[in-house]
This record gives sequence, structure tokens and C-alpha cells, in this order.
Amino acid sequence: MQKYEAITVFGNCQGDQLAACLRRMLPGVAIDFVRYNDKVDPLSQTGGPERRLVLVGNPGMSFADAIAGLRQRHDTLDFPAIVHAGFQPDLIRPKVDKVLVQGPMGSNHSALILHGFLSGYDEAQTAALFCHDVFERLGYFRARAGSDAHMRKQFEKLGLWDERELAPLLAGGCFMHSTLHPKLPVMAMLARLLLAKVGIVPEVRYPENLMPDELASNIVWPVYPEIAEHFGVAGGEYVFQFKPRPESTFGLDEFIARSFAAYRQIALDRTCHPRLSEEGLLGLEGKPAGTGPSHNPYRSFPDHQFWRRGVLAPGHGALDPVAEPGFRIGPDTRIGTAGSCFAQHIARRLAASGHDYLVTEGGDGLDPAERTRRNYGVYSARYGNVYTTRQLRQLFERAQGSLMPEDHTWRRPDGRYVDPFRPEIEPDGFASPELVAASRQEHLAAVRKLFAEVDVLVFTLGLTEAWHSTVDGAVFPLCPMAVSPEVDAGSYEPVNFTHSEVLEDLNAFLTQLRGVNPGVKVLLTVSPVPLVATFENRHVLVSTTASKAILRSVADEVCRNDPSVFYFPSFEIVANPYFEASYFDPADARSVKSEGVAHVMSVFLKHYSQLNFDAGTADHSAELDEEQKVVCEEESLDP
Repeated sequence: MQKYEAITVFGNCQGDQLAACLRRMLPGVAIDFVRYNDKVDPLSQTGGPERRLVLVGNPGMSFADAIAGLRQRHDTLDFPAIVHAGFQPDLIRPKVDKVLVQGPMGSNHSALILHGFLSGYDEAQTAALFCHDVFERLGYFRARAGSDAHMRKQFEKLGLWDERELAPLLAGGCFMHSTLHPKLPVMAMLARLLLAKVGIVPEVRYPENLMPDELASNIVWPVYPEIAEHFGVAGGEYVFQFKPRPESTFGLDEFIARSFAAYRQIALDRTCHPRLSEEGLLGLEGKPAGTGPSHNPYRSFPDHQFWRRGVLAPGHGALDPVAEPGFRIGPDTRIGTAGSCFAQHIARRLAASGHDYLVTEGGDGLDPAERTRRNYGVYSARYGNVYTTRQLRQLFERAQGSLMPEDHTWRRPDGRYVDPFRPEIEPDGFASPELVAASRQEHLAAVRKLFAEVDVLVFTLGLTEAWHSTVDGAVFPLCPMAVSPEVDAGSYEPVNFTHSEVLEDLNAFLTQLRGVNPGVKVLLTVSPVPLVATFENRHVLVSTTASKAILRSVADEVCRNDPSVFYFPSFEIVANPYFEASYFDPADARSVKSEGVAHVMSVFLKHYSQLNFDAGTADHSAELDEEQKVVCEEESLDP
């Protein structure tokens, strides 16, 4: 040891074991170890002899500046972190909020056990995952080849590869206590390679024969019997050691039980580790047999039928509540939209996604800015927001000529005239009642064409509250007195449609629609947007909840009874109260943010579109919202 008077090893637990090996190999030489996470200046640990060799583990980890200084003062040699998952491919280290999750094996966890917990399996069903078929499907038998190649690459990169030392190691049995803790012969081999690189001949060449394996007194993750058999290595068994004490060493069943107990105290989902969202784990069919009653039907249910796997596991941003879409929309499928203001988001994304979005009243000849200002293209026809099922039914009957309400025009405070059934469709109003009538005639013709030609009609149920005429029962999208100061207030009153009335109106509309378009499909959604105001003598939050509950219930009942009517859960995605994150704009807690609309449409296009939905609308939600704001007549109720 004439070349150096001392050696300092910088590293983690592997560096500590390396330093211990060097002490046995070079007796009488000052060899110290500095742990990376020690809150000390590493320069202060290397005083004394100037002829010092510094061994730096995991190059580029911590103390980058200090190590740069060491390289100027001393000879330095980098050594690799020995990471090998080939024998313990099931071991993962999940994190929640960047903090390692703690369980019966400290921060070391089984991917299969955590998957079983997040999937709602019981302990016996989770234990049944530990079998050859599952390991084969998850690639556990292929993990060794990748880990061997990675280890070889790391040694070659640092000029430490020695065929005589490393080839037998990689071809032999298990040389790791866990994926990060190598066994003592590996560290002794590394010490020999490092000394050989700087020309030092040790007094003791094989320290592993003379000293205890300190890392064996820590985490020891077993080689599962099926994996050991596959590689022809000895020692395969399900015995997990956290510490070398009887109470800290346990078999598979106890490890599962302890893990489940720990996980119940932690808010976990699949985002805690990327392995938990990989196709292999998520694609495991059904549940393995367990010890519960053999007739339990829930065992065979898919993930989306369980709260933990269907809601908690994917988390807020990845929630996908669609199980079976029922049909698919092709490039030639003519899609129409109608409904409350949230339906405008759906209309825009469909129009921008490359689908055949049917617009029968499009403002041809107008420049784009004027077309947008005058509400052309907001929906398939220029009817404005259709908030209630009564309003939808009425629209169809007016278009077919079977209903002709008494109200024809209202005059605004500025003297301009509006159509009572779409009072904000023309921002400048009309100069005369005759122009209102002409526009209405053109509009209803476009509505007839829409209902006769559309292949799929997307209707968003928005409200149960409305105002109607006491003369003939016609309903309006706005309170008449909020539009015109000249209307007879005694001729109008509010109405809050009941479940049975909403259901009757929707069924009547569907029957009439099929009379002119027998093959049409209807996709129902419920708007997540709360009421602006309620005329009921109660809190607006209570009215909102009651209204949405009625609409959602009606949609469910109709879909159950009508095979050509389907439901899309936009309400459930946006208004889900079970996550801290919210898709409502904090400025009013009512408007849906572009991220929420993007989420809704990505799920919609994923399940319903035959096109490449990744090239569709979801990535452009903010741009679309900026270009065209949602038109909401209801907002005028809160001056």
C-alpha cells in the first residue's frame, strides 16, 4: 500500500460494506466511509494524509460540488451502484407524496400484494397470485436477463468489467439479499476490481471468507420457489426478513396480512408506483380463488365494479366510469347535440375532432367572428340551450307543427324584439316581429332536418326548473320578466318538473323522434353545472342536488328500458365529490374548467369514437374555451 496512505469511500449502505471489505483486505491502512446522506461536508472527512484514494459510489448522486473538489485534491475512482431485480422482480418501493410507504418490510413491498389490496382482493385471493402463471404473465422470469445486462453495462462503463470475476457471478445463483442489497461476495469482488484498477495488491484477496455479511442482518427478500426453480438455483422459499429476529421474519401469509394492515392506514392508489398501472397487473383476469364462499358472485366481477379499483385506484385525473359504450361512432356517423350549456363543450369538441358533426343551421355566408357572435354552430341548430325535457319535447312538436304556442315575440327594454323560445340567440335582437317570425320559420325547418337525418343525438339534461305560460303551458328557457318588461307577469309562473313529468316528456320525445327517424340512437348526459338561482324557497344547493338527482334517475330509468338510448357519465367525471381536486372554476364554483372538459371528452372519444381520439379535441380544450365562451341564458337570472 505504498501508493496511497488512506482510502475514503463515499456511498450508501453498499459503500459501507465496501469499506468493511477493504479494511480486511488492507490491514493497517486508514479506510473511512462517508455516507451520502450524512449532513456533513465531505471535504472535512478527508483530512490527514495527502496521498488519499477516494472511491465515489453512484456517480452523480449527492455532494456533486464537494466531489468535484475532491477530484482536484485526490485521486478518485467511481464505482457503480449494484442494482439487480432479476431474483426479486416483485419487490417495489412505492411513495405517497414523495415519501416512501412503510410496511412490514420497511420501504420494500410486493407489487402483487399491493395490487391485491388495491384490487379489493382478500388475503387468500392475494396469496393465490403467487404462482407460475402469474409470474410468467408479468415477466418475472425475464427480469434476470435485463438486470444482468444492466449490471454488465454499469461495470463496463466504469472500466471495471472482468470476465473472470463477473461472468461466473451472473451465471450462478442468487447474489442479492434484495434488489439494492448485494451479498458479501459481490462487495468483495467489487473491492478486488477497484484495487486492481489502481494497481494495489491486497494482503487478503477474499475477505468474504473472514467476515460477516452485515447486509444479511437487514432486509432479505426471498427468491420465490417458482423463480428459483426456473433458474435452477437453490434456496427458493417464501420467507421474508426485515430484521434477523423471529418476530421480524415471516412467511407469505403473514407478510400479506401485515401488509394489508399497514395499507389500511394509508391513502394509497396506483399512482404510488408505476408498476401498479402496468398492463400486466391491470390485465389479470378476474380474481383468483380464495377462502371465501364459493358462490360469492363478486369474485368474478371486473375492476370497474369495485370502488377501490374503479375509483380510488385510477385517481381523479384518470377516472374512467365507462364500462360498455353500447355503440361506436364512425367517420360517417352524423352526430347532433342539444341540451343545457354544458352540452356546448361536447358540441365544440365533436366539431373539432374530425367526426361528422351535423349542423343544419350554420350561418352560411357569415364570417367566422359574426357566425360565433350570433350563436351559429353552438348546437346542431340555432335553438340555444334546451334546459329541460319539456323544452326538448316542445321543440320537436313546434318543428313538426303539432304545437303552436301563443307567445310569438317579446320586446326587450331597448325596443328590439326576440323569440321567446330562444331569447338570446340574436344578440342585437330583431327590428320587427315579422323578422322574428321569418327567423323562426327558417330555424324550425333546420330542426326538422336535424331530427330526421341525425344518426346519434347527444342530449344533456340540465334543469328541472323552468317558467311556463299559464295560457297554453309552453315553457321558456328564461323567466319572461327577466327578458321583457312588457310581458304580463300574471300569464307566467315557475314550474319544477317532477321525476314522473321529466320521464314522461323524455319518453314522449323519443317516441316522436323515432316516428321521423326510426334508426336514431340517443346518448344522454347530465350537466354537472349547478343552478345559477332557484325560485324554490330553499337553498340553491338543495335545489341543485334535487334537480340533478331527478335528471340522473330519469336517464338511468330510460336507458334501462330503451335499448337505443345510452348514458354517458360526464356528470360523474366533473362533479365527483370524492377527490380533493375539482374541475369547477374556483372563481364561481360553477363553470367547468377546460381540464374537466378535456377529461370528459377524452373518455368519450376513447370509448365511442372509431377515429384516432388522440388526435382529437382533448388537447385543445383551453384553446376552444378561449375562442368561444359558453352561452348560458340562465346567468342573466343573477344580475
